Amino acid sequence: MVDQSVLSNIVTTFGPLFAIANPFGAVPVFLGLVPPPSKEEFPEVEEYRREYKKYKKYSRKQALITAATVFIVLWLSLIIGQWLFKIFGINLNVLRIAGGLIVFVIGWKMISVEDSLADSERKWTDRNLGNIAIVPLAIPLISGPGAISVVISQTQNFTQLTAYLGSSIAIILLSLIILLLLGASEWISGHIGKDGISALERIFGFIVLSIAIAMFFDGIFGVLRTYGPQVMQSFNLG
Repeated sequence: MVDQSVLSNIVTTFGPLFAIANPFGAVPVFLGLVPPPSKEEFPEVEEYRREYKKYKKYSRKQALITAATVFIVLWLSLIIGQWLFKIFGINLNVLRIAGGLIVFVIGWKMISVEDSLADSERKWTDRNLGNIAIVPLAIPLISGPGAISVVISQTQNFTQLTAYLGSSIAIILLSLIILLLLGASEWISGHIGKDGISALERIFGFIVLSIAIAMFFDGIFGVLRTYGPQVMQSFNLG
């Protein structure tokens, strides 16, 4: 039997992370940055097949590097993020307030703004595509400040190693989903289309806005609980 706290932390970590990371929204961006060869570029059948094989190899590598980078960034945030904030003397409730504001901006952009990266005019024949997996795909598009803030704020109430285990599993699941979605980006784009992906992004945007508001007010109330008595005492002394 799987420990109940492990299952609980898988759910509570995976839900907000999936909404904020928005792997569906990364699909059109991935296709814009890793454009497949077209038959207009390569009218000869054999040449097209040869270039398409190169494209598939390249795109799979970029998808794998993206997923691996997302895992490393979020898992390190989970394990050492809280420790780093303690070193710098930053209260985690303050992080929740700042993270809530960042996540709110991300959610608002998901609802109202199209990502220009998705409209890239690059072509497979450019031959200078380079490595786009770490920047901008993994950082900051998928595992940006919002996702990092959510992960670190989750650890504030962790008291057992099973909580870290559950959140680690959630991050692994997210990374695997990113790998699958980016690897199947052509198929998804062909069946759902840009409008379908845009609709999904807006749905996730509303969820992200709700998460942002919850983070913000949790941080506000936490700060009041921590510093409120000190403030009241200082007024009484005055």
